[in-house]
Amino acid sequence: MKKLLGIVILAAGLLAAPQADDRKAQSLMQAAQSKETIEGDLKSAIDLYRQAVRAAGKDRSLAARAMLRLAACQEKQGAAEAKRTYEEILRSYSDQSEAVRIARLKLGVGAEGGPAQVTIRQLWNSPDMGNTGSVSPSGRYITYTHWQTGDIRIIDLTTGETRTLFSRGGWEKSNDEFGMNSLFSPDG
Repeated sequence: MKKLLGIVILAAGLLAAPQADDRKAQSLMQAAQSKETIEGDLKSAIDLYRQAVRAAGKDRSLAARAMLRLAACQEKQGAAEAKRTYEEILRSYSDQSEAVRIARLKLGVGAEGGPAQVTIRQLWNSPDMGNTGSVSPSGRYITYTHWQTGDIRIIDLTTGETRTLFSRGGWEKSNDEFGMNSLFSPDG
């Protein structure tokens, strides 16, 4: 009877251990988030996130979230260590799709593991166009200084139509005044 009771107590202890670890990992995670966001103590938050990763055990989702927060704290400190942490997420938590997506984004890595695909294309080129304008929020228009006249012009990239927005009558009439560094308002 004593032997059976001892086995039951041992089994109950083994079943309760993972729950205690889960609670400990959750508690560490909450403490780390508090240190990070409320107190602004990044060093302590990093230590607590590391402890949460270790305490997470089989809860890989929690461990991956703790790793992401750890890397974010490292980034805020300007630490190059953040890159290594994001790389560790890719190596050790490849089954955690959201954590992997964020780590790839932060590292600039594409889905196949190579560099993220960036497409560069020339939108417009004109010999009288400088580099002192801006692109509209919609991406449809570009403003620029027309250096032959000093005017501010806008080009519609869809139609190719160019209009003068600001003119002082060319260099001869403008007293060397010219438009430069034109910007679109946030609402376009």
